Amino acid sequence: MKKNFIWMLAAILLCGTMSMVVTACGDDDDDNGTSSSSNVYEVTLSAVLPRCSAPYLQLKVEYTDADGKSETLLVKEGDESQSISEDAMNSYKNATSAYRGNPAYVTILDDIIVRNIKLRVPAGKSFSYQGTIVTRNDYATPTSDVNVVQPCVISKGKRISGNGDDRSELASNGSLSVIASFGIDAESFASIMDRWNGRDAGKGGATMK
Repeated sequence: MKKNFIWMLAAILLCGTMSMVVTACGDDDDDNGTSSSSNVYEVTLSAVLPRCSAPYLQLKVEYTDADGKSETLLVKEGDESQSISEDAMNSYKNATSAYRGNPAYVTILDDIIVRNIKLRVPAGKSFSYQGTIVTRNDYATPTSDVNVVQPCVISKGKRISGNGDDRSELASNGSLSVIASFGIDAESFASIMDRWNGRDAGKGGATMK
């Protein structure tokens, strides 16, 4: 009888110890679930095609979302322009600051077609994009001087939910450079278009936190 009691006591103690171990593991999982990995971001890729360039150039944007799905957007003449955020417009102005001393150039630079790509990116997930300039094969060679401003892709992010540190700045372009050519004459136009074709118009991506 005494032996049976000892075995029962040992079994009770063993079960209690296992229960404590399982509970402790469960607590660790809960702590991980409420860490910064709960952040969710909205990443906006603003594809910018200056109207002065649209008769001659297009902007191809290839991008991959947080689920690994890849798609392509082609921005072209005649597209209805969408709004551009103040943050993205400030980046565009900074990238074209070298030309903004001339008020006439500012008017040309800021007359743009904008198409926005919005991506939902949870923390721990990645996105990427590549912008490429594509010369139109149906453009008409101008008979007088023209202006051409480089198309570009501007990337911005904002946190839309979560309780971790806000790392939305990871989604922004590192450095953005935009080249403009004003007063291109007809004789030089074709060779300049050849140099523009296939040029990088902005690329990037990040793993959000």
